[in-house]
Amino acid sequence: MNGNYAVPQFVEVQPFVVEECGIDHACGHGARPYEKLSLFDIDNGRPVARTTATQSGSWSVVFEQNLPEGARVQIATAQADGRSEPGPIVNIAIGGCLMPAIIGIDKALIWGRAVPGYTVMVERYRNGLLQETYEPVKTASDTSWYLKLPAPPQSGDLFAARTAALVKRSKFYNALPFGEVRQAVPIIRKIDEKGANGLAEPGQFVIVSTRSAGELLAAACDESGAWRTPNRWSDYGVHDPARELFFFEVAETLDSGIIASTSDYVACYGSASASPPLLQS
Repeated sequence: MNGNYAVPQFVEVQPFVVEECGIDHACGHGARPYEKLSLFDIDNGRPVARTTATQSGSWSVVFEQNLPEGARVQIATAQADGRSEPGPIVNIAIGGCLMPAIIGIDKALIWGRAVPGYTVMVERYRNGLLQETYEPVKTASDTSWYLKLPAPPQSGDLFAARTAALVKRSKFYNALPFGEVRQAVPIIRKIDEKGANGLAEPGQFVIVSTRSAGELLAAACDESGAWRTPNRWSDYGVHDPARELFFFEVAETLDSGIIASTSDYVACYGSASASPPLLQS
């Protein structure tokens, strides 16, 4: 979970910021140089970690034991008089990571691209029912990944891929049916610091992601196929969109109980000069 927390009693010049708080770690900046920090589980008062900020005020810590998702952690500083000054409270969340792309499938192989080092997990569905879960594979340094299929697929079999990296998981998937025409990628008409808009198929959804955070939002397409992001990028934790690469994928449904075909994704930096898309299979 990312978030900026302005805590007056923590600061002299810059606000105290919690950049990330996962089930096994936390990090941020804005502490006083060499300030001592303690993190406590709010629900039971138990200390979960201690650390000392650097000269620049940045800090990071690995928890002694993994915390459950949804746990609340408070960060406190040690004062010169020995008191502990309470600071921000954050919720533990499993971070997201960018979904992979499936580029092709033949009778012996499925292949695609993902962030280097990410683990890709692939499942095969037939008539909406899970048929097989394959052994995970690692993405190479050139962003490529591939999986050898133990048996040839049948026409219409749907392959869905997700990614994982440490405690992060992609919240959505990329899916391609074997032997069938894939959906078209979304059209991006405009993208700038305020958001993005474009066209896709009516009634479908455009999933917007970043490499650092994974899925940000799902924009619904209206009856004409038009879609738009409802809020500014800053509302989703992206504060420098011109330098952020955004990924756009079309999905038939957001129903977590249904796995359906998706498009490949396209990618643009979040500035008006970034169109047309930079990446596309």
